[in-house]
Amino acid sequence: MSKLSAERLARAALTMVGEPGDLRLTSLVHKVGGEEVWDGLRKQHLGDEIAGDLAARIAAADPESMLRGVGRQGIRFVIPGDEEWPGCLDDLDFCAPLHARGGVPVGLWVRGSRCLSEVVESSVSIVGSRSATTYGAEVTRQFAMELAQEGHASVSGAAYGIDQAAHRGSLVAGGQSVALLSCGVDRPYPTAHRELLDWIADNGVVVSEAPPGASPTKIRFLARNRLIAALGKGVVVVEA
Repeated sequence: MSKLSAERLARAALTMVGEPGDLRLTSLVHKVGGEEVWDGLRKQHLGDEIAGDLAARIAAADPESMLRGVGRQGIRFVIPGDEEWPGCLDDLDFCAPLHARGGVPVGLWVRGSRCLSEVVESSVSIVGSRSATTYGAEVTRQFAMELAQEGHASVSGAAYGIDQAAHRGSLVAGGQSVALLSCGVDRPYPTAHRELLDWIADNGVVVSEAPPGASPTKIRFLARNRLIAALGKGVVVVEA
């Protein structure tokens, strides 16, 4: 096994046992690498130093099978050093944590037809209220359309309200969009946006720190917000 493939497998495993944006994990992996962190966790588990739910997750993690299985679904795992890795995410190492979440992602699970680093090279993050007014949603849609016509992709969270208006505006104008999820990229969330997420994947990328199959949770929503901010060259907040 090559050094790169070992590192990829280790980082994939870490996304299965840890939480997105957990500072203890992101900071340690950034310092010493995923392979060393994963090896350390497994040795502690085998030595009975780790118990409970974490021990169960370590024992159940099978990154090789996961990568092989999701690959057949068109899902890939991107890590630092890959051509598709957006360099702007490395800036998160210098940002203060929020809600005890921060740091450079261990890796990103990606579904979509486009190269993530290329799409976000010229992009704007657009976020706002889920309970948006009709006026706010329309302004967002028009703004995203105009940005797309100028060659700028939209980055948002695929939620109701402002998020979905931003995605739709870009796509209607023939542009590209990036959706950051708090669950696995194989899980449409909200479920009513299944077709929208498929549309985004066909004309951009759907991204998550959480592995395929993972459920959305409150802390994962908070963690993914830092990625939305980092991936855009600018951030527009509508009706917050």
